[in-house]
Amino acid sequence: MADALAAADIVLGRAGSNTLSELLALCKPMLLVPYPLGASRGDQIKNAESYQKQGLAHVLPQEKMTPETMTEAVLHLLAQKDALRAAMEAYPVKDGTEAVLQMIEDVQTARRR
Repeated sequence: MADALAAADIVLGRAGSNTLSELLALCKPMLLVPYPLGASRGDQIKNAESYQKQGLAHVLPQEKMTPETMTEAVLHLLAQKDALRAAMEAYPVKDGTEAVLQMIEDVQTARRR
């Protein structure tokens, strides 16, 4: 999967939290097709809506997907890929490693007091 993502200019995928985190970290313009409510708890719909509102992704609801809407959505994504990539590059938190390490250190410091 790493090689496929490295070679990809854009990504068409679902909207699970792990997928979104990886694509954001890699700054890959994405078209999200979240699982619909009948097939999930609705978390992917909320994830996709959040990313779309932040300008980080485009969304095509599965129930609206046809060959025509898919073609239109992919072409629109290709036209907007540079803007999406720039938004992802400017996103303030792509790697939470330092924040998590700081929290661990803060807890340890507080315990020593």
